[in-house]
Formats: sequence, C-alpha cells, structure tokens
Amino acid sequence: MSLKEVKSWLVKEGIALDREKAKTAIENEIGKLLMADDDKMTYDEFNRLFAKGVLRKALVDVAEKF
Repeated sequence: MSLKEVKSWLVKEGIALDREKAKTAIENEIGKLLMADDDKMTYDEFNRLFAKGVLRKALVDVAEKF
C-alpha cells in the first residue's frame, strides 16, 4: 500500500490533522523515516501501524459503552 493512501486515510478518519502529521505518526509507530508518498509499506509495517491502532480504538469503544 502506498504511503499517500495511508496518510490520506489517517486524515479522513480524523486520526491526524493533516498529511504531514500523518507522516509523523506513521514514522513514530513503525520506527522508520519515510521519504516519499510513492514509498510502499511492507506487510510488517502495516501490521505495526494498524494492529495497534485498531486494538486501541476497540478498547476505547468498549470502555465508552460500559
């Protein structure tokens, strides 16, 4: 998946304010500096970014319901 698509999704979902903040969030989560929008994420990077985020969101949603 291209970084451009991932950054756009993070902004659309309200996780990041803009694409630059999305880039910073991705770099912090996967522990790697990103160069260009056309760079591709590896499967491992994708898991590190989204598995934690999805789990965190699910736990927050459950906590809010109870």
